[in-house]
Amino acid sequence: DWNTSGIDWQGRGWDRGLRGIAFDGEQVFIAASDELFAYTLDFELIDDSYNACPISVSAAIGVLSCSEPGSRGRRICILGDMKELGENSTELHNALAHKINDAQIEFVLTVGPQMKNMCNHLNSELKVEHADNSEGLIQPLLDIIEPGDIVLIKGSASSNMHKIVDYLIDFKKNLDASPRDNTRSSNVI
Repeated sequence: DWNTSGIDWQGRGWDRGLRGIAFDGEQVFIAASDELFAYTLDFELIDDSYNACPISVSAAIGVLSCSEPGSRGRRICILGDMKELGENSTELHNALAHKINDAQIEFVLTVGPQMKNMCNHLNSELKVEHADNSEGLIQPLLDIIEPGDIVLIKGSASSNMHKIVDYLIDFKKNLDASPRDNTRSSNVI
């Protein structure tokens, strides 16, 4: 079976007569009946998925903003609700929109009712996706992630943002099991 790594090829040529897959160094070549897709597997993951408060989320957005994506890469910000903020929770979540709007971020994916509300305060040119739970963001992320992207994942532990991180790491491990040269640094998956 050609798909031993369990890759979901939905939206990536699966319906166009897949002819083969080849790995060459950092690139994956996917031959379909009418086109050849070439993917490098490198994107940077900023895993800050364990906890969140307004100061730490603002700092993480700042790190993402200062990070330089690779050639043609984009900044992707994935945020889960910050918990236990009390009666100011809505205001504290909404205040993050200003930071995101100024951070040169192209995609914002969110989980939780407070982050969903925060999205109403984002600039209209931002591409936004919301899900009820962290697992609901995995496929939308896979649909947009490209080589050179930088992905920040941040949220309170109870938002289960680690599930997205775990999925990306498993996805990368499955690809790394393929016979090819693996010379990436440990902070890039």
